[in-house]
Amino acid sequence: MVVQNLRIVSWNTAKRLKKVSLQADFIRKISPDIIALQEIIPSTESAFRQVLSTDYPFIISSFELASDLSILNKKRMFGQLIASKILALDKRSIEIHLEGDLGSGKTFLTRSIIKNCGWSDHVKSPTYTLCEEYELGDLIFLHIDLYRTNEPEDILLFDLERNTHSKKVVVIEWPERLTVKRKFDLKISFKHINNGRELNIATKINSFEDLIDEYN
Repeated sequence: MVVQNLRIVSWNTAKRLKKVSLQADFIRKISPDIIALQEIIPSTESAFRQVLSTDYPFIISSFELASDLSILNKKRMFGQLIASKILALDKRSIEIHLEGDLGSGKTFLTRSIIKNCGWSDHVKSPTYTLCEEYELGDLIFLHIDLYRTNEPEDILLFDLERNTHSKKVVVIEWPERLTVKRKFDLKISFKHINNGRELNIATKINSFEDLIDEYN
């Protein structure tokens, strides 16, 4: 049996399109056999492919593996629609629950919502921090991911019921891990169906009800 040592580099692009060449030069100095690019989006994927293809001719993209790129576009449009409803809604506190398997699109959708609410910087995943908080003028956004917590009651540490001068939006990924169920204004459940995704939407807010007709 022949054992070959491979050098693998995992590189988080953070969706940075402006400094792709500098990033590629740094990666080349490490001389990896395999490069795994994280936080990749179509525009950065294309740019990295262009600058790395000479040294790494065998490139496999998750976008090529996806059966239909329109899935991503629809999710961005979906996030934009939800964001517009959040901004227009006359309600001081809004709670959104996102259910679904790993890789089903919960964090992707949340990023789209936050971006479309006016956040211009990078939107980090709260997988390890449990909670990421964003202040957007008169809007405060709490993004919570309970996947890695062994104590679902940890959510109490974030004082979600706090009174704020701003409109408060709470998005919880993996709310099914909560031992004490919380009320939601909008719940979206993601389910893998063959090569696509199926959404199931529940709400008691009139402003969100047309999402059910369009996306359920």
